[in-house]
Amino acid sequence: MDYSKMMNIKRESNASDNAFAMPPNKKITDTDDGGGSYYGNDIGVEIEDESEDTVKSVKLSKELLSYFLNEIKNIAVSLLEPYHTHTFTVSVTDDFKESINRMGVIEPLLIAQSANYGKYEVISGHRRLEAAKAVGLEKLPCRIAREDTPREILDEIMVITNLQRRNTFTKMELARSLRLLNDSRKKQGYRTDIMNSSGTSTKTELAEEFGISIKKLYMLISFTQLINYFANKVDDNTLPDKIAYCLSFLSEYEQHIVEEYLNSNPNYVLTADKAERLKDKKDKDKNLDKRTIDAILSAVRQRKTIETTTVKLNTSTFEKYGLKGKTANEISDILEKALQNYFENEQEIE
Repeated sequence: MDYSKMMNIKRESNASDNAFAMPPNKKITDTDDGGGSYYGNDIGVEIEDESEDTVKSVKLSKELLSYFLNEIKNIAVSLLEPYHTHTFTVSVTDDFKESINRMGVIEPLLIAQSANYGKYEVISGHRRLEAAKAVGLEKLPCRIAREDTPREILDEIMVITNLQRRNTFTKMELARSLRLLNDSRKKQGYRTDIMNSSGTSTKTELAEEFGISIKKLYMLISFTQLINYFANKVDDNTLPDKIAYCLSFLSEYEQHIVEEYLNSNPNYVLTADKAERLKDKKDKDKNLDKRTIDAILSAVRQRKTIETTTVKLNTSTFEKYGLKGKTANEISDILEKALQNYFENEQEIE
């Protein structure tokens, strides 16, 4: 799946919405992040399934937005800091900076009180914040989360708003987002390990929301266990998904041993077969040492060869002994038993 092209932004608005209704027919671009836009009570992210033409939407609901006060306050830029679990790449184009410099930040940032006294964490609006800093703005319009808002709710809002803001994102950004959403919902009381009343598991519902298979969901979440060396290769598309999935079962220490081996052998190609053998050995022994890992990676797999002899039987023999219609393996077994019986009887006669 090409994660850099799979996102299409959809923002639903209504003329009767509050001050956050987005102007109709507003064109959405890569740099559209509040320099002159509004979002409504429903924000949708459309994600195309890699195997189908259907499109799924992930929406920031009115219920989630209700956790923020309606009052808009101008907060000093110096008091704003990135959300503690924000792992998305923040890139600000010159055009976006120019838009912010010319028009200011029209769409309020969504923020919450920080653990650092007197400061606020930005839930939605990281690019607007960076652009504002670049052009020298001192204050930004913000909507502050209610003090009793659970952290897991803020986590979910951060993920959804950041995904809907982006026309491009990496596979690892999606993986971390899915992991955070899954953990967040688990803390909210969702049961991620059993079937719910509708007959589907929470992970299944999450996969359906994002338009991916449950297998793809599990695989992507597993990628969050990769060390940076392999995570970067996932984003660079230089590490196949199957290999990354197998490596994710290794501990950080064990992954670093694999990294060291690859760096010491620049011409070495890590195959899916070797990665699976590492995973299987990990499942069996629980812990792998350097000697074991190096042995698996350096082992040359030898093909087993079995010498065979062709035996020809005429059609009448096939029909006489009912061999017609049987497979080669079945005929081989019959011949072996017949030969064994023949030589046993011959020995008795002697």
